[in-house]
Amino acid sequence: MSWTTPADVRAQVRRLWDRGLLPAQLVGGEELFPRRLTLKGPGSKELAERFDEVRNWIAGLDREAKHYRLVWRNVNHRILGANAVPAEIWIDSLDHALNLIGKQRDAQRLVALAEETRKCLPQLIPWLMKRPLRALDLADDWPRLLAFVAWLREHPRPAIYLRQIDLPGVHTKLIEGHRGVLSELLDLILPQDAVDSAHSGVTGFCRRYGFLDKPP
Repeated sequence: MSWTTPADVRAQVRRLWDRGLLPAQLVGGEELFPRRLTLKGPGSKELAERFDEVRNWIAGLDREAKHYRLVWRNVNHRILGANAVPAEIWIDSLDHALNLIGKQRDAQRLVALAEETRKCLPQLIPWLMKRPLRALDLADDWPRLLAFVAWLREHPRPAIYLRQIDLPGVHTKLIEGHRGVLSELLDLILPQDAVDSAHSGVTGFCRRYGFLDKPP
């Protein structure tokens, strides 16, 4: 049976999360809801030949319709008479979507990251909208990464070693372990003359942003 089940509904919404579309809305991205989902149901022939299965399918969808909404249509069958059958399925709000897939806690954490970013470095919100799931992965380190980016904005091309940066919790291992994402953030924040475009990648991080390379 290929008819849509409650598990299929959750899977459709989960894909919105995994693709980053739903998390992006949490930080100011495109509004996704209300949103119509794909609903596959029985045809006229199946209504007649598999009526008990159809009735169980309808009951299963209806029973779990707490965070999604069913739109019904009346089907007049020459044998079975009039029957109400689901015709559409909708997620009406972001909250319903998050509850359906159990992502409320991750959503709260992402919203908190976005609020902190707006206060400190609002120029980075476009990055959050583009890579919200990556931001969630970095949640534990995010405040210190923001602190480093903000510091370098105030001290462009400092001509010191990374280990000489005097910021609470910001150490060489943290910076070197996140050079890729820091490069993305710094390129959004720093003026053009503070970035040496001749150097890039992990190995070129220090020279790109004006730090001294480790001594040989």
